[in-house]
Amino acid sequence: MDHETPVRLGIIGLGKLWETRHRPALERMRDRFRVVTVYDQVLERARRTAAQMRCRHSESLAGLMDPHAIDAVCLMAPQWFGTFPIELCAKFHLPIYCSVPIVNLSDAERIQTLVTDHGLQFLPEMARRHYPATRLLRELIETRLGPVRMILGQTRVAAFDRYGQPGPTSQNAPVSLKVDPIYYLLDWARHVIGEDPSTIVQAEAAIAPQIETSAPECDFHTMILRFPKGAVAQLTCYRHQQSVWGDATRIPPGPGYQIFCERGMAFLEMPDFIRWHDSTGYHEERLPMSPSVGEILNDQFYQLVRGQNPDCPNIDDVLATSRMLSRMN
Repeated sequence: MDHETPVRLGIIGLGKLWETRHRPALERMRDRFRVVTVYDQVLERARRTAAQMRCRHSESLAGLMDPHAIDAVCLMAPQWFGTFPIELCAKFHLPIYCSVPIVNLSDAERIQTLVTDHGLQFLPEMARRHYPATRLLRELIETRLGPVRMILGQTRVAAFDRYGQPGPTSQNAPVSLKVDPIYYLLDWARHVIGEDPSTIVQAEAAIAPQIETSAPECDFHTMILRFPKGAVAQLTCYRHQQSVWGDATRIPPGPGYQIFCERGMAFLEMPDFIRWHDSTGYHEERLPMSPSVGEILNDQFYQLVRGQNPDCPNIDDVLATSRMLSRMN
């Protein structure tokens, strides 16, 4: 591959993340990426996107996997095919960026085999790691606050909005809370603390009034994670039913995370606000969202495709997170 020319991408799944995070980022990174073909389970959506971006659309997954036409694949939305595109990428030796959470342990183990036995280049999306508030928190832990002793936090999830911006209080697809955001919150906690939990205790319940004809859906989850070096994290996540409880933005407390460390504490309102107290006193900062999370994530994928060994999540992080979820079931 010529390192002077942009990486040619095939895009699979033209959902919310594509429209609101990755397409805008890729349009700002035309010196490094060029979208050459797109696929979606809704054919008309693929045709419309291809016309807008002046690229091709594929009517099948197999038709998109042409190593002579593309250099890498981005899997952007959970659709009928599940994780099958990852297996196709291994077959055709194409690197893949995966925005779809791999929640089933058997799927994660199968992908691990593809990575270790077939040399698949695989980059999972763990966006909360790259929120500005998280990145500054990690820096403060290393320089001022010291090791984490306890995390207390809650995430309030609003109803799925197909065209809303991705973020800590929204879902990327209309799925259960365990798939999104709990999968990502578990990864975030182990990333901040720096090790995997030794024990997990969880409780869940269906709180909002349920439609009598439907099976109850758990809309409240709380988890307590204990870590080998003594840290503890309590993570609570619930779905706010606006039709029952009204506008959540008018009712405190908002979603946030308290991080208690050996030499101070911090409070995060993700993605971009952090307060902290250390030996020098009280501080707070609203951080710039530039470069965007999408640009940071895609830059990591560019480095991976170019063989530059970026510091980014990998299949081991997916396995660790899916194992944590399996212990909660």
